[in-house]
Amino acid sequence: RVALLQVDDQQEGLLRVDPRNTDQVLPNLGRLAEVSPDGKVMRFELVDAKFSDGKPFTAKDVAFTVEAARLPENMAEYGPFFELLDRVEVIDARSLRLIWKQPYALAERALAVIPMQPAHAFPAVNTLRTAPAGRIPIGTGPYLIERWDADQRVVLARNPHHRPCRPSPAAGL
Repeated sequence: RVALLQVDDQQEGLLRVDPRNTDQVLPNLGRLAEVSPDGKVMRFELVDAKFSDGKPFTAKDVAFTVEAARLPENMAEYGPFFELLDRVEVIDARSLRLIWKQPYALAERALAVIPMQPAHAFPAVNTLRTAPAGRIPIGTGPYLIERWDADQRVVLARNPHHRPCRPSPAAGL
């Protein structure tokens, strides 16, 4: 028996791709609140969300995820999305800025496909593949991994900390 698991069952992106119109990106764990006139600075506001271990999702987690993605030993598949990123500035627990070297048309798409990682679960940005949380993800999605028997099965359970619904585009967040 084979089961397919989607990353967003356990982990979610800051934004998400609209399943009805894949050209459109929608709010998810956060929303794009402001873009500078030159298109190089993007400010995001985050929703009140928790990881499956009960710890809050914060701007530090977004910064950690993006910095980790830039390292080839971690998430090489996401690294190219962030080559034009200059830096991440955490404003406070619920807001941050991404500063790009130049305007970047795929910035929102990148933040929709990369799964947000809990900074508190990793000793450093270069340990995504080696830390225990790299094997059994801690995420903000509706499910958590209850048990994983390598090459046998994965048992999912409801994430008791998952927020009740996804934000609607009309609500703004």
